[in-house]
Parts: sequence; structure tokens; C-alpha cells
Amino acid sequence: MTSFSLANVQSQVGKVVIVTGGNAGIGFGTVKGLASKGATVIIASRSPERVSEAVAQIKKLQPGAKVEGLVLDLSSFSSIDRFVAEVKSRCTKVDVLINNAGVGMIPFARAEQGFEPTLGTNVMGTTYLTTSLLPIISASSAGRVVFLGALPV
Repeated sequence: MTSFSLANVQSQVGKVVIVTGGNAGIGFGTVKGLASKGATVIIASRSPERVSEAVAQIKKLQPGAKVEGLVLDLSSFSSIDRFVAEVKSRCTKVDVLINNAGVGMIPFARAEQGFEPTLGTNVMGTTYLTTSLLPIISASSAGRVVFLGALPV
């Protein structure tokens, strides 16, 4: 069995990829790898400061990287609507949507639509985002939706 190596990943030049939660952890590593292969990557994060920091860090590590950040709060359908409208104004297609963002173990509350925030973010918001982007994902000849997740330890 061959282990994964970024060196074995083919060029991603011309591909547009969205990574939710791409400002930290697995998402940030995913963005770095895709940017190093030439993809145009949109980092989606609920924190404007953290997404700006992540974009700056990647551009410092990889001058010329095609990386930008947009604010997206998956617990808010209005934030998702704004994000989708912005993506559609910038892109005619999205080749890959990587649903990585998620929350866990937060105090009980109600999100904008009345859902508990973990359900609202991890399930309802992610589903709403994905279905809202399907028209421009389908515009790609090989559009893909990828879900990343971690199991609690």
C-alpha cells in the first residue's frame, strides 16, 4: 500500500476550491496543499480576523498562491446566502467544495433559525451551503463535494 504524498497529487491549476473552516487545523493543511498545487482556494471562516490571518500566512509561505478569504457562519442561513452570492459573483464554477468546518461541545443556545448551534452548524448549515452551491459545482465538468470530519476522542 502506498502512503499519501502531496508530491503525487497532480496539478490543480485552473481549479476553484472552497474549504470551510480552512483557517485552522485540517482545513488549513488542506488549503496549503491545494494552493501549493496551483488551485484557487477560497477559505470560508466565521471570523474575519482569523480568515485574514490564514490568507496572509499562506501567501507568506507560498508567494503567488491564489488564496482568498470570505466570511461564512454556518449557523446562519443569512450568512450562507451572502457567502453564496459573493462566490457566484466571483466564480462561474466551483470544482470542489470541502465541508470541513464544524463545532462541538458548545453550550446550549439557539442559532439564527432556532436550531441548537451544533446541529445548525454541522448539519443544517452545511447542507444548506452545499445545496445552495450545487448549481455552480455542477458547472464544473468534475465538480465534487467532500466532507471532512473528526471523531471525538
